[in-house]
Amino acid sequence: MTFPNITVKKRCEDYSSIQHMRSRRRGEIIHLILSLTDVLKSDLDIELFTKKALGIMGEKLENWALDRDFIEPISKFLGLPEIELFSGENAIKVFREKSILVKEGNQFEILRPDRFLVYSDKIVVVDFKSDIPMETPYKYITQVKKYCEILKVIYNKPVHGYIAYIPIPKVEMAVRLA
Repeated sequence: MTFPNITVKKRCEDYSSIQHMRSRRRGEIIHLILSLTDVLKSDLDIELFTKKALGIMGEKLENWALDRDFIEPISKFLGLPEIELFSGENAIKVFREKSILVKEGNQFEILRPDRFLVYSDKIVVVDFKSDIPMETPYKYITQVKKYCEILKVIYNKPVHGYIAYIPIPKVEMAVRLA
């Protein structure tokens, strides 16, 4: 059976080194930790969520330095004042890793923002990054902009999009649609 309008995008990432694979896996675990709760705040029990995420991912605790790899960077990140922008405490609804099916021409694409929050007067989108780029890559801004444009159409509200770098820690405004 053939499906003429379906294409599969292949990842073109370099998994040639163990270090790169481990870094990628660490990023996946950090994303999962942050997706396990609606509310992000500095007193979050990060150790509990880290152990839960490692269990879900089938990882052994002893294979990771919990403090260095997860607890310390996430704690520092959650201590930023900008966290209030997308903490979820006053949101009407918080979506974590929610798939959005988008039709472009004859093709469909699945978008999956890391987190978006619905407030009475706006939508806030945040994309978490677990790597440390030298500067904000254009592809990150383009990705967040796409999420924001779709959510603006869906909710008909202003949308603010952020890129959040966990290890630095730093939050950057990427997009603002009125």
